[in-house]
Amino acid sequence: MLDSDEAEAVIALGALTKLPADGLPDGVAPTDLASLYTPQSKAWLRRRINQAMCSDSSSVYALWEPTGELDQWLHTAQAALP
Repeated sequence: MLDSDEAEAVIALGALTKLPADGLPDGVAPTDLASLYTPQSKAWLRRRINQAMCSDSSSVYALWEPTGELDQWLHTAQAALP
């Protein structure tokens, strides 16, 4: 089961892989993220992000469910899939 910190971290990493080089946060260079672009890393991120979006394996899902914003969070998490 993913804890909420781990789920949010993998979603953030997935989102970083989708940004263009000029859209990265200050202090983050494309070379800093090179290891995230390997096929193995992308597959790992996809697996973990999918786990984060699963009601049975994610504590962060349970946090969003009662807020009324679950669908928005799921959309955001899905958009982070590499």
